[in-house]
Amino acid sequence: MTSSELLLAIKKRPQDITFERCMICMTAAYFMQMTPFMQSGVFKVLSSFFMVASEFFAISTIVILYKRHYMRFSRTQWFFIASLLIYNLYLMLTGIISPDCVMFTFWGNKDFQPAFFLSFFILIGADVLLFRVLYKYIRIYSLSVVMCIPFGLGILVNYGILLFFLIAFAIYCDRKTLYILFAAGLVCFVACMIEDARTPAIRLVGAFVIYIFSLCHQKIKPLFKKIIMVVVMTLPLYFFVVFVTTGVSVFNEMGEKGSDHRTDTRTFLYEEVILDLVQNDAVVWGKGINGRYYSSYFSSIEGDSDDRINPEVGFLSMLLHGGVVLCALSIVVLAMAVYLSFVKSKMLFVNIIGALLLMHFVLLFIEHIPQYGMLYILFQFMIGMAFASKHLDLNMQQTNLLFKGV
Repeated sequence: MTSSELLLAIKKRPQDITFERCMICMTAAYFMQMTPFMQSGVFKVLSSFFMVASEFFAISTIVILYKRHYMRFSRTQWFFIASLLIYNLYLMLTGIISPDCVMFTFWGNKDFQPAFFLSFFILIGADVLLFRVLYKYIRIYSLSVVMCIPFGLGILVNYGILLFFLIAFAIYCDRKTLYILFAAGLVCFVACMIEDARTPAIRLVGAFVIYIFSLCHQKIKPLFKKIIMVVVMTLPLYFFVVFVTTGVSVFNEMGEKGSDHRTDTRTFLYEEVILDLVQNDAVVWGKGINGRYYSSYFSSIEGDSDDRINPEVGFLSMLLHGGVVLCALSIVVLAMAVYLSFVKSKMLFVNIIGALLLMHFVLLFIEHIPQYGMLYILFQFMIGMAFASKHLDLNMQQTNLLFKGV
């Protein structure tokens, strides 16, 4: 693809228009969810409306891409992607007919049906040039951080949730923008530490590491990248198997010796979800979209419910609602995307995507709950970009055009 072809391609196309409308609706829904007045019924209804509208425009984008033959996946890739999408559709259909289904909650709550639509953004990521639209709205999210400072650090952390993405791609920014990003990243990191928001802090640190990686990209050998991928993707699974078979938790081991599992905020979640699934014979297929688990810990906390919808850990959420089947399909698709983008591709732009997906994989075992929002849409979109990367051959100058004028 030449620079002139790229400039011609990044002009407004039908899929650009529909995807931009999807992002507008998603941005509106996010601001509704973050407003201090979210408890108002009006804002809840508006947030739900914008989420459903964003799904409609996402489907419109997928239809356009399919008709225009943008989804050029290999047979193996199609098999696993289609299996994941079909299983999510199955969960949606069984969720609708479930006697536990409350229609407004099912369609309008980001933890229910919208969360299981997220994997369809993999298909949208097949058109790499839509990255410009996504990048544009991530900048809108992140620039809103400045306006949120007077409203407190908690709001600052919430609105700065996507800043890590801009920092990871900072090598494509001019020097002035680079300084602004780093300053904003430092402010957000301090806010995360004060607010004890560990996962956003980890993402910011990871983004700075990825930026350093991009600076010395040419000196890193392919073998070293393979080793990084194998180690990073093996350790979380290894620790999970160790916990299931022996009861030893890496979270507890990293804390104070002899401390209560519940003090590390993660071990007891694994214990309760796995125990609930085993007792209800739902380990393989999960408990469906409307599935819940019983928490003995939260039952002891006044004002909280012991009947939990979301276990606050991405991996556990997939395990609860979709069982081992959903976890296996999601991990295989993600591992394939990481291999194609981080190991196999020689393009820096694509390698950065792979590094971000590696970070996402690790954080799935800590948090990264599959909720319908820009954060998870971003990672699903990047999975699609990773699969489409073999059809992309851009040099540094051409890649800069993806960021120019956004």
